[in-house]
Amino acid sequence: MNVFKRENFVLRLLFSSLIASFFSLILLLLFSFIASLFGASNIFVKISGIIIRALAVGLSTFIFVNKNKGLLNGALSGFTTGVLVQLLFLLFSRTFNFSSFALNSLFCVIFGIIFGIIFVNLKNKRDYS
Repeated sequence: MNVFKRENFVLRLLFSSLIASFFSLILLLLFSFIASLFGASNIFVKISGIIIRALAVGLSTFIFVNKNKGLLNGALSGFTTGVLVQLLFLLFSRTFNFSSFALNSLFCVIFGIIFGIIFVNLKNKRDYS
């Protein structure tokens, strides 16, 4: 079964989100090690969390988005990846705040839309070259 076929929309979405979540887990462990090694401040931890989420959504959107519907596919990819990465961050922090969860999910959707538009245009431009 080929996960990248157009008919397997949900499988492609889950596959891209899981790959991005695994990538964010590696980055989270790396940033946690660096933060504990150098005694980083709270601001560094929050900014690194935003960067990790943005990179994970970018990777997921790059894998998921085809040559059309970048806005919709980017939003879906951003939402699913954002929720999975947020749950991953929840495992490490062990605290749940619904407003923070909703706000981070919204930011991931916005990142997904931006990356979706960019990647659709890049993939379409590559075909015309």
